[in-house]
Amino acid sequence: DPKVKLGQAADLLQNQNRPGPAEGLISEAYEIYRTRNDEKGMAEASRLYGYFFNTTAVGNWSRIYLQAGFHDGSSFGDRFRSSAAYFSRAANHFVNAGDFASATNALRSMAWSQLRAGEKAKACDGLDQSLELYQQTVKTDPSVKLAASTGYSSYEELIQSEKKQWSCA
Repeated sequence: DPKVKLGQAADLLQNQNRPGPAEGLISEAYEIYRTRNDEKGMAEASRLYGYFFNTTAVGNWSRIYLQAGFHDGSSFGDRFRSSAAYFSRAANHFVNAGDFASATNALRSMAWSQLRAGEKAKACDGLDQSLELYQQTVKTDPSVKLAASTGYSSYEELIQSEKKQWSCA
């Protein structure tokens, strides 16, 4: 069951500091979803792979990843770019599945990964993309609400704050 594999992978990353087995489970889950043409499943697997590259667990195993790289061919030095690419892929799959709220969140995560990769202009564009998709989604379905982080009254306020913090134009 690919959903179980993703749950196990998340546990391995968050609680057990075992990114190697987690990466394998994520890849396996994605392939199962791909053969089923399950957009939502592919989105969830891609989102977890994007998260994977940002984890402390991966950083803790840097010596191994510097030598061997990752299953998908990514290098340790480019892991944040790879993360951004997986979050972008997740956003596309979420859109195809009709889950625009999750796509909005994936675009914001993509922006954070781009910032960590040192690609501030792309990161700022990613925040804009996230906000635009959110605004389009709310126009279509006003009941859609994204939980803003503590201290923000709306998603728009959160994104504007991040753009200011990042010195986006």
